[in-house]
Amino acid sequence: MTPPHDPTPHRVHWPDLGGWTPDQPCVVRGDEAHHAARVRRLRAGDPVELFDGAGHTLDARVVSIRGGKQHPVLELEAAGEVAHHPEPRPALEVFAPVPRSDRLSTMLDQLSQVGASGWTPLVSDRSQGGRTDLKRDKADRVVLEASKQCRRAWMLRIGEPAAFADAVRAPGTVLFDASGEERSAGGLLGEDTPTRLLVGPEGGWSPQELDLAREAGVPVVRLATHVLRLETAAVASVVWAACTR
Repeated sequence: MTPPHDPTPHRVHWPDLGGWTPDQPCVVRGDEAHHAARVRRLRAGDPVELFDGAGHTLDARVVSIRGGKQHPVLELEAAGEVAHHPEPRPALEVFAPVPRSDRLSTMLDQLSQVGASGWTPLVSDRSQGGRTDLKRDKADRVVLEASKQCRRAWMLRIGEPAAFADAVRAPGTVLFDASGEERSAGGLLGEDTPTRLLVGPEGGWSPQELDLAREAGVPVVRLATHVLRLETAAVASVVWAACTR
């Protein structure tokens, strides 16, 4: 059965794009080739968009698919030049604990969609005993698939775990808590200054952490009337920062 026509070119992650030149072959292998050939069923002549997740994209078309069903290889022909897209500004970095069970995938997918620049696992007093474990391969795959779906040129970055006492000291930090004021980002955040958005665990910040934040002059902001799940608050913080300047 022939899949319905999709006018939007399929996106293919190709990490080598940043250093590619027109005199080099344009060949895709591995999982990306398998998905394009066996799931999306691309054929010779179909358009694709290559991206490396670091701001580079390239329009291309399929020339041939070889290598058999198990290990297909896509040979592509460039349909233009490599384009470089500036990284979005301001950078919105979310610092939040690792959610329970599989809700991390939901959070990473939605953070990618709303335009967060990165997520860093935050170690706080009540973050499940300082849990920072995550299946990095799975997390990277979620970020990749989300970047394809929402057509990001820059993929969401996942940072190394950070302690609250270190995270709260950076300029441009905002902490979200039910005890805070309802404020817009206007006047708090600069137009081009990187912003660090601190979202607490489901048990809330400890009194010591709130005191430390206020002593450091960090604004404490209330996001919503109701209590939000960790992953919902993380996404809402990005929307707040992006839309209320």
